[in-house]
Amino acid sequence: MGAIIDTTKKRVERAYLELARAWYPAFPSGVLVDNEAPDFLMATPEGQFGFEVTQLFQQSSNSLFAPKEVESFREWVICRAEEIYSLSGAPPVDVNAYFSVRSLARQRKEKLAQAFSDFVRANYPEDGQVLNFQEGNPNSALPSGLGAVSIARPLLGGSRRWFAGGVGETKLLTYDLLAESISFKNPRVAGYRTRASNVWLLVAVDMFPFSASFSVPLGVDTWSFDYEFDQVLLLSRQESKVWALSSA
Repeated sequence: MGAIIDTTKKRVERAYLELARAWYPAFPSGVLVDNEAPDFLMATPEGQFGFEVTQLFQQSSNSLFAPKEVESFREWVICRAEEIYSLSGAPPVDVNAYFSVRSLARQRKEKLAQAFSDFVRANYPEDGQVLNFQEGNPNSALPSGLGAVSIARPLLGGSRRWFAGGVGETKLLTYDLLAESISFKNPRVAGYRTRASNVWLLVAVDMFPFSASFSVPLGVDTWSFDYEFDQVLLLSRQESKVWALSSA
């Protein structure tokens, strides 16, 4: 009897692979078939391909949480903005909201929630892309009280997911974290080759949720890694881009 497949996780993995197919010209052509070890198989004229997919998450830190009253304000605004958005009948959307460093105590919560909801509706993104808006950018016109906002269509086309955070919670992807992720998967390649002659690894970094929120540094295409895969790809939803990572 085959292994039980987590269908929700599998749908997310497939969504990342489909984005990689759209953004990476050298991605092989064929039908992706659900599998375990590796996650997907694809029959092509060049042989059987296997794809393993992994999403990076932030490592735990010892940083302190924001004061309780600030957290309460953020959560009220994000929940109320999401409610207003939902009642408007607008399509599903993922939202990360970073609140301004300015004092929030004097701001009117209902007014900010309404303005926030209106802003998201006015900036609904194209399929597969993430729109990023930053406080102080004259082209962003963020409602007062918000420091940064990222908006995207949900990967699964499902329910809305709105997240509230502070300032600077999107971390810069590091070489060590990426290398650790690849190294963790390396010992499995030999087993994968019993199912596929060409085995690829896709590492996905996203903006949603905060625990998976990364930005990719300049120069990532100059990094090289020790791996047994035939190809390792790095996908970033924020940049709507895929990098082929070099082998050491």
